[in-house]
Amino acid sequence: MKILRIILCFAITFLANQISQSQDRPVIWVHGLNDNNTFWANMATVFNAERRMTSSNLNYGTGNGVVNFATQIRNNNIARLSNIVIGHSMGGVALREVNRVNSNFFGGAITFGSPLDGARIVNSWANGSFGSFIQKSTKELTAGPLAEYGVDVKLLDYLGRKWLGATLSLIPRDFIMNQFNNLMTGQSAADLAENSPYYSGVKNFYSGIPKINVFGNENAPAMQRLASISLSNGQNDTDVIGLISSAKSVYTAFININNTRALLNPLHAPIYYARSYQWKRGLDFFNKSLEPGWAGLIGSTRTETTTYTYETYVCDEDGFLYNNQLQRIEPDCWQTVTKTYTKTIIEPSDGLIHKSSQIGAKSSWRGTAVEALGVNHLEMGRHWESERILRQIFDGSIHPNISIPRR
Repeated sequence: MKILRIILCFAITFLANQISQSQDRPVIWVHGLNDNNTFWANMATVFNAERRMTSSNLNYGTGNGVVNFATQIRNNNIARLSNIVIGHSMGGVALREVNRVNSNFFGGAITFGSPLDGARIVNSWANGSFGSFIQKSTKELTAGPLAEYGVDVKLLDYLGRKWLGATLSLIPRDFIMNQFNNLMTGQSAADLAENSPYYSGVKNFYSGIPKINVFGNENAPAMQRLASISLSNGQNDTDVIGLISSAKSVYTAFININNTRALLNPLHAPIYYARSYQWKRGLDFFNKSLEPGWAGLIGSTRTETTTYTYETYVCDEDGFLYNNQLQRIEPDCWQTVTKTYTKTIIEPSDGLIHKSSQIGAKSSWRGTAVEALGVNHLEMGRHWESERILRQIFDGSIHPNISIPRR
């Protein structure tokens, strides 16, 4: 009887282990450019406990291009079709490259905020648009303070070069440019630019594995929320909004003060109205140029040119065409006409990558698009909405072939 119990316990344990292994779908978490494994650490902890799954959440070098990034992923993880891979930003682009090199490396992919069609901000840096935006912000935001306090031209030039503006946390402009320069140069930046040679080579790559592309749709003002997350180290997305709101109140107050001074001192009215105008330049930048300007840099507001052709019948009812001298000629009555038109596109973004690129609209590798409402690029690894979406995915609610049961 004792032997029977031992055999029975062994059999139950063996079967339970087999069932567990049959359900096991290892998850490989991959961070983005210039990031590390802390990005996904919270999500990995939550779902490791909830699903009792095996996770790999490693640090990768990201500065040497997409191919190098993908090679590190392949070299540091076991290839198996049971793998589910989850990549943020450039990590998702690298996972597509892994799939292109080894179609058996994983059996399901989830991308969060990945520039599958490229990152327009890199192009904006390369063509000088980013620098021009910073210069404009400096000029507009310092115009009022400098006019009010009569700063001379040399100091004006120094402040313009040195500071983005007192209203933006006194962040040195040189610091901002240097920080972005670390991201916008090198092989990875070259690969991630829209229409880069790398993207031209992979845009037609197709794979039948199930894919889910999560795109962030941050609430307005998206740029200010993204900056808040960056400056607060992920703690909140409203600091910069509050800062700019306070700055706008200051600018408005000085506009009103100078307009009142002009009414009370007619002889000096031109001076006061001129100062008021300079303060209004800064206020207008906050209200009209800050968010739209950033949207242009990242491509969530952009123009696209489309060319199309059609055939048209050019002859009269008898089948003849007349030249400029009204002489009748007998041409081919059907002629090809080419037309070009430009359209303006305004679409959501996660504050850094526009929706079309996040879902791979121009890529053959695109999958099921899922919206992460109110989530920006930098908070995808810890936002409750990202957790909700992953829970839906693992429950099999979005794609039946990308699921991990609760255990």
